[in-house]
Amino acid sequence: MGDAAATTSVAAPVVARSIGERVRSLRVAAGLTQTALAGDRFSKEYVSQIERGKTRPTDETVAWLAERLAVDAQFLLHGVSADDRTRVEALLTRAEALAAAGTPVGRYFLQASIAAQHARAARAEETNWRRIAALYDVLARAAPGPVVE
Repeated sequence: MGDAAATTSVAAPVVARSIGERVRSLRVAAGLTQTALAGDRFSKEYVSQIERGKTRPTDETVAWLAERLAVDAQFLLHGVSADDRTRVEALLTRAEALAAAGTPVGRYFLQASIAAQHARAARAEETNWRRIAALYDVLARAAPGPVVE
């Protein structure tokens, strides 16, 4: 189906929470049946189990499915392509540097920064909770409200 580096981040509008939902949405958008997606490598039943969240595919299988569906493997795994994530990380890093230099920031930037702190951590124990608490303190001063306080 082509070289993985040449794929786009999303072949069709896909809003899905799990890898299985993303596989199904992309498969349907591509007009493929489960049998067609499985090809000679897997069974229709295996694809069905992935789509229903009954089976977690290996990294190798994710890469193979991503190639078949013409998307980035990171998109299948996380819902965001590696290119998009890199671009967003760069923008957030730049914005955080401006804020650290004293440039005034708005509540949406602060909310995005809080969300980014959560997104950067693969697991809860890797989350920078001190940074999140500090951002909430700044947000409470910049845009006080019941949700923040």
